[in-house]
Amino acid sequence: MSHQTGITANDELRSFLAQSKDGHVRLIKVTIDNEQLTFSTSREPISTWENDILFFFILYHSVNYF
Repeated sequence: MSHQTGITANDELRSFLAQSKDGHVRLIKVTIDNEQLTFSTSREPISTWENDILFFFILYHSVNYF
C-alpha cells in the first residue's frame, strides 16, 4: 500500500528535470529540505550505464562524495 506525502519539487528541481531530458544526465541526487524535494547534484555519463552506476556507488560509499 502506498500513499502520497504531499512533498513537492521546488522550482530549481523542476527546472533541472525539464532541461535534463536530452540524455546528458546519468545520475540525479534529490534531497528533502524544508518539506520540498530539492535538487542536490547530478553527474554526466562517463562510460556505460553499468560502469557508471558501479563507479558512482563505489565513490559515494568510499568517501561519501555526494
